[in-house]
Amino acid sequence: MAIHVHCLIYEQDEHVLLVRKRNTQKFMFPGGKPEPGESSSDTIIRECAEELQVELDPQRLTFLGEFNAQAANEPDQTVVAQAWSTTEHIHPHIAAEIAELIWWPVSNGPDPHIADLSNRYLVGGALWQSSGGHE
Repeated sequence: MAIHVHCLIYEQDEHVLLVRKRNTQKFMFPGGKPEPGESSSDTIIRECAEELQVELDPQRLTFLGEFNAQAANEPDQTVVAQAWSTTEHIHPHIAAEIAELIWWPVSNGPDPHIADLSNRYLVGGALWQSSGGHE
């Protein structure tokens, strides 16, 4: 069974924004599951407001594509993520279910403390920017 989520991939100064939710071990892109009837862009705007206290401008969002990976917190599950980026300069703050926020150096590459989807980005981030989600 697939878990459908929407995430924000935000890079600043060669670092990518990652969060760790309460009672979990892995860092991942901010985002989450949609509410009934909610569009993908509306989901990422709501999730970033809730989790990061950031108000995203929908006109500055770019859809990167759909990506699949092993779910970080649900054993034997696959996550299907609609990935977005923004051209805004944001200043995130921990809120809602977020326990920790980090700026991971992209040059460090993957790490066992990072969710599979986020690690895949760290391996081939430039490909994500141009592939439209076709891995």
